[in-house]
Amino acid sequence: MVTVIFICGSFLMLDIFFNTSDDSGRVNFANHQKLLAEVAKIDAQITETELSNKIVSRLNEHGYTLAGGVGYTIYPDKQIIALLMYDGDAMNTEREREIHNIVNIVAEENGFHSFDIEIQNAANK
Repeated sequence: MVTVIFICGSFLMLDIFFNTSDDSGRVNFANHQKLLAEVAKIDAQITETELSNKIVSRLNEHGYTLAGGVGYTIYPDKQIIALLMYDGDAMNTEREREIHNIVNIVAEENGFHSFDIEIQNAANK
């Protein structure tokens, strides 16, 4: 299974740090390095725990089929998982809630906090 990790969130956050300076006008590079370290730590944990494969397997066990891998956007204080689903058109509130619960149970079993989840329809891609 292919794992896609979008680190773009870190670059958006970096802009905030680069444009924030102290009274002397210096950029706070310590915040920048801390941010990069936190994103790298989350990325490594996703890889080490094989989180993507476990999410895909658990969703398959419950009858959900993904059209590809699991995509991640990582911020230090928020992680987002994007799921491209074949049956995305058939989503309703109950099915979306079930998918959210499945993903977050797997995440918690692997030492993660809850993820925000975006479900996308493969037919529209």
